[in-house]
Amino acid sequence: RKSSLPMSQVVSMSNIPILLGVPVAVVGVLSTISPPFADFVAKLFKLSRAVTHMLLSSEGKVKSDLKKMTDPALLLQEKGLSGLEKREIVFIRHGESAWNEVFNKGKMPMKLLFIPFRLTRALLREALCSLSSHSLFLDSPLSPEGVTQAKELATFMSDTANAGTSPAEQKYLRIVRNQDGAVFASSNLRRAIETVGIGLWGTIRDKKVQVAVLSDLQEISPNVDTLTLSEPDKLPPLPDLPGMLSDPSLELTTCFKTKYNSGQKALFESASKRLVRFADWCFDSEETKGGGAAVVAAGHSLWFQTFFKAFMGRETDHVAKKKKIVNAGCVGF
Repeated sequence: RKSSLPMSQVVSMSNIPILLGVPVAVVGVLSTISPPFADFVAKLFKLSRAVTHMLLSSEGKVKSDLKKMTDPALLLQEKGLSGLEKREIVFIRHGESAWNEVFNKGKMPMKLLFIPFRLTRALLREALCSLSSHSLFLDSPLSPEGVTQAKELATFMSDTANAGTSPAEQKYLRIVRNQDGAVFASSNLRRAIETVGIGLWGTIRDKKVQVAVLSDLQEISPNVDTLTLSEPDKLPPLPDLPGMLSDPSLELTTCFKTKYNSGQKALFESASKRLVRFADWCFDSEETKGGGAAVVAAGHSLWFQTFFKAFMGRETDHVAKKKKIVNAGCVGF
């Protein structure tokens, strides 16, 4: 059958695969011979994924999703407390992140006044690391102040004179110091891994602890800083962490296990499912099943706050449902 298009249009349309293929081939070759260029291309893909997540993800609908969950108070009334398996859990919030430093630092109205200056500085720094795997905005790492906060946590935990002023504090300090046996976990975002690595380094080093990296602890928010740079079953890039621990030759895989890290959170999955899966992990994982080991989890303020909203009774009035945990702060329950 003869084409009804003019010959010039037929010829030009036949060139489309070539026109598309040449730039793709050039990018592929450059990515192969130039690691910085490969990092740049990978970062462009991750940035596009982050923007898509910000615009289309279901993260902003978590409040309505919680309303669909059964009220825990009703379950307790129905089944009672007898025979229920329990876990002691300690949440540790990460230190201040580079994202927090730009957008959340200070109080109104001064915060709004300084955001443009901090944002301009951050964008310049982001541009300077465009040919590397590092990023200030994607999977935002600890800021300098966040590193200091994590080190202050380490100092507090390593000082045995800090034994707690109440039986509850004493119990949770023993848990975090792994004096009675505990399971340790972290979000797959860099700021959480850095905080637990620095803040609990004494315990990790002396007790030979391996921290489980859990993608289900990934922060709840559509913001780009909540997107992980880690691939499934791998750690995100953490080139500065060994140096922060005064052990430049440290192999991080000896301190962190990644079999529970499935990589990026799903675009349209309800964040409430991550809360439920973490709760299941605390009871049914290889590390926790059949025992009474406490769980120490490093993560994020909105995730923790949402967890308390999900698993405390709907009518329960508690500060944990209203306030964020402070940077590098710990809450036990």
